[in-house]
Amino acid sequence: ARSCGRWGVPLLSGLQAVISPLWNKPSGIFADYVLKDIALSMVATWLVASAAAGIGPPLGQLLSARPLRFIGTISYGIYLYHLFFLVLVPHGLRVLHLESTPAWIGSWIQGARSIGVACVSWFVLEKPLNAFKRYFAFPPRSSASPLIEAP
Repeated sequence: ARSCGRWGVPLLSGLQAVISPLWNKPSGIFADYVLKDIALSMVATWLVASAAAGIGPPLGQLLSARPLRFIGTISYGIYLYHLFFLVLVPHGLRVLHLESTPAWIGSWIQGARSIGVACVSWFVLEKPLNAFKRYFAFPPRSSASPLIEAP
């Protein structure tokens, strides 16, 4: 990624994500899944690698905001619960005769419910269970070098 410059990967990935839906070809598994998923994965990888190396303002300030740090704390719960809502929300919309609801609204509902359930899970299950760590001895961490060197 260094040969592309600091912004090469996100710019190319964003360009790929914008151009791929505009192709005049019929959408299929290649365009809908492979290209868009690869573009999103590249942007996410760049973001995580940049965050690990340290991002300056203004993006660094945004990513270190308290609400986003809390999302990071409950992110495993979001990961666990989101699949249930991928199935339940469309089913619920059908039951309520709201099949014509735009997809982006369904996505927002799925995301909000996933975050809400993950939040409840954090305070009711995960945080109390993490409190038991103090009763167990853990071996000291080694002073291994970081995976990503700061520039």
